[in-house]
Amino acid sequence: MPQHDRTNVNRYLNFGCDKECTGTDSVRAHRQTRALELMKSVSRYVGKDEIIDITTALLTISSDSKAIETVISNLPKREHHDSNSNTGQTTVNAPTGK
Repeated sequence: MPQHDRTNVNRYLNFGCDKECTGTDSVRAHRQTRALELMKSVSRYVGKDEIIDITTALLTISSDSKAIETVISNLPKREHHDSNSNTGQTTVNAPTGK
């Protein structure tokens, strides 16, 4: 598979993977779910031999360790601040009431 095609498949598989996907297993599950959706979509348009090739390629790409590590390293970092519900400010910046 040409690299630009593989890049596009990876983009499709990663779409919707956000900060809720926090680890290797959740990213892999997300990518494999997307791969299954893609396989179902294309199965109407290809023959049995082609679907086997497509399935093999998608399963290989969706479970690729290097690609999964790249996704995890590029996810936005989650902030863990307590919010003050009255002011909308983080607790660190909340007025002290002097």
